[in-house]
Amino acid sequence: MSCCSGDKGNGKKNTGDLFWLIALLAGIAAMFIFFKRRREPANGDRIVPIHPEVVSSLRNDVATHMHPQPEVNHEIPLAVNVISKADDLTRIDGIGPKIAAFLSEQKISTFAQLAETPVESLSEILHNAGFRLARPASWPEQARLAASEKWDELTEFIKKTKAG
Repeated sequence: MSCCSGDKGNGKKNTGDLFWLIALLAGIAAMFIFFKRRREPANGDRIVPIHPEVVSSLRNDVATHMHPQPEVNHEIPLAVNVISKADDLTRIDGIGPKIAAFLSEQKISTFAQLAETPVESLSEILHNAGFRLARPASWPEQARLAASEKWDELTEFIKKTKAG
């Protein structure tokens, strides 16, 4: 006997299979209606295209209010104000990986930033952090040479300071 004949061999109609078939079709129809309505505007609203300049202006307004621009200190050279990739401060004689990581935490991660930091400030923050053997007296000068990519002059400077 086939499953759809409606007869299970005992003479009764198979209403259970018919019920599940109707329920399945009703579910598919309900899903189709639900997803179709989600794509259409509600209550007959129209979707009006917005000019790209208006969208750009709104984005700029939101960005300005969400993330106000910091004031730029014009006394610092422009090269320092530009966001740049961190330099390898371990190229400076006397700076190892631990001190370089510590200086980076203190927002000193480029040669230009190190060159602009007074020796007294460097000595104080290093001493307070427990780097008591660090001698930063020549670091700003070395950093100035490195920032200018004067590697030969930096090598000579390091040789002279080590020679005494």
